[in-house]
Amino acid sequence: MISKENMKVLLRKVDRLIDSVAFFDALGGNNELVRSLEHFAVRRAAWILTKFTDLKFVGLEVMLAKSQERFWPSPIIGYLSKSGLNIDISSKERLNYILRAFYNRHKNTIATNKIDLLYMDSRYLYLIEVKSYGLRGAEVPIELNLKENFSADELKTALLSDSARAKQLVFMAYAPRLLSDISNLRQIRSLYYLLPVDATNHRFFEVIFPEDLSLEDVLKSPDKVELYEINDIHFNGRRVSIEELLFEGGFDEVFRKIPLCEGTRSIWILVYMLRKQLEGEEIFLETRNNLSSIIEENLNTILTSDMRRHDFEDQLERRGYIGRIPWRREVTYFITPAGMFRAFFYLKKINKSYEYIEEITPKDLIDLAKNQAKRIIQTLKWGV
Repeated sequence: MISKENMKVLLRKVDRLIDSVAFFDALGGNNELVRSLEHFAVRRAAWILTKFTDLKFVGLEVMLAKSQERFWPSPIIGYLSKSGLNIDISSKERLNYILRAFYNRHKNTIATNKIDLLYMDSRYLYLIEVKSYGLRGAEVPIELNLKENFSADELKTALLSDSARAKQLVFMAYAPRLLSDISNLRQIRSLYYLLPVDATNHRFFEVIFPEDLSLEDVLKSPDKVELYEINDIHFNGRRVSIEELLFEGGFDEVFRKIPLCEGTRSIWILVYMLRKQLEGEEIFLETRNNLSSIIEENLNTILTSDMRRHDFEDQLERRGYIGRIPWRREVTYFITPAGMFRAFFYLKKINKSYEYIEEITPKDLIDLAKNQAKRIIQTLKWGV
């Protein structure tokens, strides 16, 4: 049990933290999102495809299979099921077996089983690998040093010049075969999305695995993979711009539209926990697994074991936005004063009407956060 003096010190520190938060300077906002999209090509590609095309977002950084996975041993099957594809039980079981066998056999030779993006339309399921390109010296990071009017052969040469990229090329070409059990639901196309630095020259190349060769043969000779440029993904006649990537609508509406990643999921978790805390006088406590199930149901997504650890521990707990009850065997969280500020700030910054905070002023939130600090201390039995 903490001493009375130490408890007073703790309370003073909490009070100073609460009173010193500079809402609109310290916690980011829309500019933070733009910087994130500029520097993370896969995330930027997902927002562009979701905002400017008619394709339906399915998943970002999707693993085919995972070892020692408790919740989603074949994550891609979970994403496809959540997207509305009615995969029957026998096909799921067969896919699980195929994907895990592939992963176990080739994890050392191919060293990847992750697809950057999954999208679909009424006819196709698209497996998409994203590569940012441009000339060296660009303001944002690029992966391939290619001039604007590069050819398919020049792209292939750039990919084959690096052994890891060459293996990824073979994997992307072979991946549709691994998913052939769902070809009756959607035809499967594997694409490279060449993402430019500027707003023009977004290009797509389909990857074709040679029919008469085995995977082992192509791993030895990756130059056998074929690349063809396609022109049937259109950007709705719009000029693609990062500044135009924000989605309109209320909080829940926006989160049904955007391509989810760890950052967006973490914000949703905090807002949910803030809302639940504001509903009652007692401290709101919930287990990590129950919170994960709530996210999966409300955002129509999946959370693997790694994603649960990353979203809750790395994104939120280590930053002090949520805390856990140390003596409970099942991980159980509460929102901290800092987490309340972060959720409140996000909702105010995007100017979205949200019934639980629209009448709350920053001064009100300071009082609410002080009360939350007292609830936490009482719950943890520090000197009480």
